[in-house]
Amino acid sequence: MGILRVHVQHDVAITATKARILLSIQGSERVFGNAAVKRAADVRTLSTDLLAAGIVDEDIQVMGIRLLTESGKLTKNQQVEFQLRITAGAAQIGTVIGIIADQPNVTLRSLDWVFESHEASIAAAAAAVAKARRKAEAIATAAGQQIVGIKRINDSVSMPLRDEGGQVFYDSPGLLRRSAAKPADLGVDFTSTRKLTVNMTVDFKLGN
Repeated sequence: MGILRVHVQHDVAITATKARILLSIQGSERVFGNAAVKRAADVRTLSTDLLAAGIVDEDIQVMGIRLLTESGKLTKNQQVEFQLRITAGAAQIGTVIGIIADQPNVTLRSLDWVFESHEASIAAAAAAVAKARRKAEAIATAAGQQIVGIKRINDSVSMPLRDEGGQVFYDSPGLLRRSAAKPADLGVDFTSTRKLTVNMTVDFKLGN
């Protein structure tokens, strides 16, 4: 009984299921007394609009609050910036961007795509095994042998950290002013696809 080692590569395209949107809300005026409450009210207004659009409460997170000073010292008279992260499903991204665009004092910092690579790798690995077996059977038949079993399977999965076209990134205070009921049109498609690659080596048992 011999061993036939076959190596195959199988590629699949997977689409992002959601995105993490990073933004900041910064007041143009100095913060003193009740002005700080107004900045917090801006965050509440944005959160209320997002909840009305179907974003759940746990997907709206305040990541930090910065006090901006020219001297580097804490004083009673300074600017404040709230940093937020919003997680939105693929179908919600356009609406969320539209809501953000309609808010005052908001800067959209970045948009990071989220992929379900583990689930995609399961189906891709199964497809790779099938491809390896077809290749092995063709070679075995040409050699007058038959595939009678599998001794060993080794596989690895890889996916680029960024899209081939680059990460979507915005840094524009105010963005586009339009109704929050309509998705903002920034000239891009709010989807992202990446290539997931499975490299697989299979040792097949040969017999007559």
